[in-house]
Amino acid sequence: MATVYKAKDRKTGRLVALKVPQERFLGDPRFVRRFHREAEVLTRMDHPNIVKVYDHGQVEGVHYIAMEFLDGEGLDKLIEERRLSLRQVAAILARVADALKHIHAQGIVHRDIKPGNIMVLKGALREEGVDPRGVRLMDFGIAAGRVLTRLTITGARIGTPVYMSPEQAKGQKLDHRSDIYSLGIVLYEALTGQPPFTGGTRR
Repeated sequence: MATVYKAKDRKTGRLVALKVPQERFLGDPRFVRRFHREAEVLTRMDHPNIVKVYDHGQVEGVHYIAMEFLDGEGLDKLIEERRLSLRQVAAILARVADALKHIHAQGIVHRDIKPGNIMVLKGALREEGVDPRGVRLMDFGIAAGRVLTRLTITGARIGTPVYMSPEQAKGQKLDHRSDIYSLGIVLYEALTGQPPFTGGTRR
């Protein structure tokens, strides 16, 4: 639902990832509010394993989020190419679990924990595990909590089906345990190369 560009901040010279919503979604005011709320949520987070947001706003009708530029690969690609050892999987997901502990302490539920939303930075993998600073949890676009309640459609199934907890798939009320369930699915897939459940997706 958005395009991410590699950009340079003219004031600081810093490389950033510039996230811009696709034009076809801009007619939905709820989508635009949720887009900026992602940035508002992330600016409240102060954790080495959560992607940082530097700025967000609107310039000449273009909405944007400027965030930390990450040079690395998604956990989904690493799993697909079977490039991870048991120690590396454990080390990566331990960092993600710590990031989740941080957001859950602030009353936020991520709601879309999956390999594609976990980035491993270039050079972070070690034979014995991973550099603790080299893992990032990303994409808080559908995160929910006290500050997001009004932007959540009651009963809507939002997320990626194969990683959803049963209560999320049913559109029921969620808490931090739903993210923990999803992290367990990611762990299973990282260790075996495939998720524990297969089947069609209801559209």
